[in-house]
Order: sequence, then structure tokens, then C-alpha cells
Amino acid sequence: DLFDHASTGWELKPYHKALVCTACHTERGKYTANDPHCESCHVDGWDAARFNHASTGVVLDEVHGELDCADCHTTGIGQPSDCSDCHDDGRHYTRHASFGVGIEAGN
Repeated sequence: DLFDHASTGWELKPYHKALVCTACHTERGKYTANDPHCESCHVDGWDAARFNHASTGVVLDEVHGELDCADCHTTGIGQPSDCSDCHDDGRHYTRHASFGVGIEAGN
């Protein structure tokens, strides 16, 4: 409870915050860095058709929910998306405003 995981350079997202430390850090003794690639823990992969994107803390709207994962995650699944790949008006996703109309850069 006293440890801030963001201080390691890897801030935990909601789906990882719910886990106990030993779910990811399986070696006994001092915790060490894990391979940050999703496949290092999720060896069986995941089913994109059944994946609930809301578990990432980002709820997709109707338009974005119809896209393929790679349309937004151009550098790989699990990597941050870049709205400017499709939107050249400076808009971006924010947890506060979501994908709503009128989202301006810097808000």
C-alpha cells in the first residue's frame, strides 16, 4: 500500500492494480523488473473478439468500438494509441472527456 508502482516507470493500469504483487513478481526475494511485453505473462494470448476494452480503463464509444485493434494501436497491441494517426485536428482521448465531440488538444 505504501509503494507507488509509477516510480518504477510502469504505472499500473486498473486491470493490474487489482492484482497482488506476487501475481506478476513470482521470484522470491526482492522484486525485480518483469518483461513489459504483454506476452511475457499472457502466454496464451487473448481473444480480441471477447476482450472487454473497458478493463483497460478506456471505454470505447460506438465509432472506436467498430475499429480493429491495430487501427489505433499501430505500434502493437497493448501499446499506447495515437489519435493523430486518424485525426489531424489535434484531438485526443482523455479519461475525463472520453472521445466526445469537441475534445480539443491540451484539454
